Amino acid sequence: MFDTKKFGAFIAHKRKNANLTQSELAEKLNLTRQAISKYEVGDSFPDISVLIQIAGIFNIALNELIVSGMPANGDYRLLERIIPFLDAGSKEAIIIKIIEGESDWRLIKALLPHMEGAVQLLEAAVLEGILPNEALDIMRDYFLRERIG
Repeated sequence: MFDTKKFGAFIAHKRKNANLTQSELAEKLNLTRQAISKYEVGDSFPDISVLIQIAGIFNIALNELIVSGMPANGDYRLLERIIPFLDAGSKEAIIIKIIEGESDWRLIKALLPHMEGAVQLLEAAVLEGILPNEALDIMRDYFLRERIG
């Protein structure tokens, strides 16, 4: 499940580093201070339009926000909804984090429909022993479904 508390702590950290109060950030986002507070404690999660604005305010890539609360235990629904809005560089950054072991390799399942060019990198990572063989199984299953469907 996506860790909204971890995400919220990241937002709070970025806000404090920018010397903004919750009220000031809320004003920039046209939200209430209470909404920002709920984001920061993990009780709520912003929609994609707010995520884009937050990334702009803190001058960070959208994927950096997403990775800050990276899903665990195979629950990638949120990531799957956000991936189509990421630019190619952000998607590539997630693939690199997977290959470098900084992100869960099972994210491949959510990225495959949007990252056809990354398949060779992922296959090479499996062959080099960086990623487990199960990563190939995920890719194989995805492409079999694509051919059948």
